Amino acid sequence: MKKSIQIGGIDPLALFGTNDRNLKLVEKNFNGKLTARGTEIHLEGDKDEVARIEAVITEMIVTVNQKGYVDAEDVSALLNFSEADKTTVTRNGEDL
Repeated sequence: MKKSIQIGGIDPLALFGTNDRNLKLVEKNFNGKLTARGTEIHLEGDKDEVARIEAVITEMIVTVNQKGYVDAEDVSALLNFSEADKTTVTRNGEDL
């Protein structure tokens, strides 16, 4: 599956990090491919993974809007939340 995300008025450096460090960190944690071109991020991978990458990128954009930048710690925290969302929560042997 392929998808493009528009980052609009966000400063690409504030979002991507120096030398695209933040994007590389996201890409390292997924099998999918990320490519940044100007104010677009192109995603490629399986459907579920693209959806998870999109969620992380969206939260990175929210973080930039709130504090003006996103750093490696922010990205790591968002990736951890993404990983937690992937796991199924069970109670008494039943999926919730």
